[in-house]
Amino acid sequence: MASKIRWTINAIDDLDSIVDYLNANWSEKVNQNFIEILNTKLELISIFPSLGSTVFPAENIRAVLITKHSRLYYRINNTL
Repeated sequence: MASKIRWTINAIDDLDSIVDYLNANWSEKVNQNFIEILNTKLELISIFPSLGSTVFPAENIRAVLITKHSRLYYRINNTL
C-alpha cells in the first residue's frame, strides 16, 4: 500500500519557485523533464518510504536526488 505524501506550504512555495525559474531561464522541455522526474521519485517514495538516504536521523528526514542540482527532502511520519 502506497503512503500518502503531504506537502508543507514551504515545500509548495519552493517547488513553485523552481518551476518559475525553469520557465524563465530554460526550455519547456527542461521544465517537463524536471516535473516527470519529480513525479517518478514521489511515486517511488510513496511505495518505498525508506528509499532516500538519511540526512537527519533524529528528525527522521531523508533525501533523494531529483537532478544534479536539486534534492527532495522528506520526513517519514508514521502517525496518521
